[in-house]
Amino acid sequence: MIFETVKYDAQLVGDKSRISFFAESEDNSDSVTAITEEAIIKWLLEHRHFKEMFLSKFFKDISSVQTFYGLTDPFVTVGQKPGDIDLLLVNPKDLKVSIAFEVKRLKALAINEERSKVNGVEKISKGVIQANKYQSLGFHQSYLMLIILNDGRLKNTPNVMLRSAKTDDVERIYSVPWDEPLHSDVGIIFIDINQFTGRHISQTGSLGICIDKYARPLEQTHEFTRKVERLFLK
Repeated sequence: MIFETVKYDAQLVGDKSRISFFAESEDNSDSVTAITEEAIIKWLLEHRHFKEMFLSKFFKDISSVQTFYGLTDPFVTVGQKPGDIDLLLVNPKDLKVSIAFEVKRLKALAINEERSKVNGVEKISKGVIQANKYQSLGFHQSYLMLIILNDGRLKNTPNVMLRSAKTDDVERIYSVPWDEPLHSDVGIIFIDINQFTGRHISQTGSLGICIDKYARPLEQTHEFTRKVERLFLK
């Protein structure tokens, strides 16, 4: 698997004569694994570098693409599967192309140099069921997107950018979707968010994306496209 990755480190210049990037830090900010699923989706799409990298995978012109979160009406009925649409991308200039994402958050945490643990793998099976339901609703494309929140701060790698929680359980994340009955039309995306120093993930870290499988494009019905249009009439 190949990830397209951006690593970033934001530092205040001030009156410092020397600034070190991607260095050890005495900060002890909250772990990236504490961020909720809803919050991490919005944070990603507000991160300039990631947003451009992500949207360009699906649209030639990303300047007009709109993002919608946690949608129910007019696509699903409250209380029924898939519950809601975690993320929807639409270019208002071409409403026939709506791209829906069922998102599951997983947490990988380095305990020490030798040990790491991963939580949330059991959610993938549920995500497969929900993503399959997306496909049946009539979107142009439907995806299962797995976001791995990776806290590798307790690793001792001299190069901090190489610190990452790694175990067989972490590696297993990348095979689970293929072991489940995922509809052949549905695509699979992995997002890796890596916190490798004590600084907050908004200040220092890396963001990687791997489209393991592109979703099969479907022709939206006129009736369904009118539902998409309603998003812009509110």
